[in-house]
Amino acid sequence: MTPEKKIRTLERLKSIREKIRDETRRRMSQCEEQSRSAEEEVRRLDRSWTSAVAGFSRSCRNCRSIDDLWLLREDIEGLEKKLRNAEQERLALQKELDGLKVELSRQHAEFRIAESILNGHRKADRIERLRREEKTLEEIALSRFAAD
Repeated sequence: MTPEKKIRTLERLKSIREKIRDETRRRMSQCEEQSRSAEEEVRRLDRSWTSAVAGFSRSCRNCRSIDDLWLLREDIEGLEKKLRNAEQERLALQKELDGLKVELSRQHAEFRIAESILNGHRKADRIERLRREEKTLEEIALSRFAAD
């Protein structure tokens, strides 16, 4: 494989690595947004649950009827279930976000390696071209010197 083909191949590899890294960054950004939204939902549900429990306590003191208390307790249980589900979703998103951070770190390392290899090949190619050019100039100078 010629040096130019190697460099083109390495440039494509670097470009692919960069696109993969950028896609992971995009996914990570979306996951962070979803995680923030899930955290806000957990806080909202927690406030609603606290309010419902306080309302239940007040209703118990007034004790209007068993049916009213039963409905209030069902509301509290429904909020508890929603709160558990929201917390599980938040934890799953956090786990996904942690995985994406590790993946992004790995992909960034792979990109840097590809970039380093490409730069090494470019430098070697440039040195080789300069060496050939210098050799050609020496040959021209020697041929002119020999002709004189």
